[in-house]
Amino acid sequence: MPPPSVWRLVDLGPADRPLAEPRVVAGRVLRAESFGARLKGLLGRASFEPEEGLWIEPCDCIHTFFMRFSIDAAFVDRTGSVVRRLDALAPWRATRLYARARACVELPAGTLARAAVAEGTRLALLPGPGASGPAPGSEGPGPGDAGGGGLPAIGSPGRSRLV
Repeated sequence: MPPPSVWRLVDLGPADRPLAEPRVVAGRVLRAESFGARLKGLLGRASFEPEEGLWIEPCDCIHTFFMRFSIDAAFVDRTGSVVRRLDALAPWRATRLYARARACVELPAGTLARAAVAEGTRLALLPGPGASGPAPGSEGPGPGDAGGGGLPAIGSPGRSRLV
């Protein structure tokens, strides 16, 4: 069965205090796992809708070069625990490399604060409404285990900033 194209990002709570019911952080999350999909990311988009997100895996650093809007980013490890949360990452920035990160989810600016997602919170992807695919919880956080690396450094010298 083909994997669903749209996922829901849910907050499972911290490992030591799991939530009784997962909370939806974003209802329409796309996955970028191929080199081309990770390279393109959100480039070329004029905006990001409130319920949208992009799960990039594998990923241990990101950039916002050539983007027109700020984003929130959460880097997660293999268990789905947030190892670094970045709020309102402005265009023309690059993050540090987060060695423990397995994936990064990019969301509209303000989403992580509104959803009270903190470092240590566990995030997971579940199939979105109407999608065919594995049963919720049958895949761990960040479905897929594609090989590869982070995004190449692209940008204009003097306009980028490491965060």
